[in-house]
Amino acid sequence: MQNPEIDITNYLKENTPNMISEWLDSIYSMEKPYTSFIYAPLYKDELRADSKQTASLIIDFFSPDKEQFEISLTDWLNHMYERRMENEVPLPEVLMTLDNYVTNF
Repeated sequence: MQNPEIDITNYLKENTPNMISEWLDSIYSMEKPYTSFIYAPLYKDELRADSKQTASLIIDFFSPDKEQFEISLTDWLNHMYERRMENEVPLPEVLMTLDNYVTNF
C-alpha cells in the first residue's frame, strides 16, 4: 500500500510546471484579470516565481519533514508580504488569488 502523502507530493512535483503555466495562461487570457497592475504581462516572470514558491510550500506541507514545512511557510509569508506591500496589492486580491491558485491544485 502506497503512502498518500508521497503520491500527492510526486504528483505535484511532476505537474506543477503545467499547473502554473495553465494558471498564468488563464490570467492572461482574461480581458482584465485582476485589479492590480502586478498582473500585467510585464510581471509574468515574477508571478511564475511566486507560483513556484507557493507550489513548493504546498509540496512541503505533505512532506514528513514538518520542520522543512515551517521553514518554507515562514519564507513564503515573508516573501509574499514584502512583494504585496511594495506593490500595494489589496489584501482581498491576495486572498482571492491564493484561493484561485489552491483551487487549481
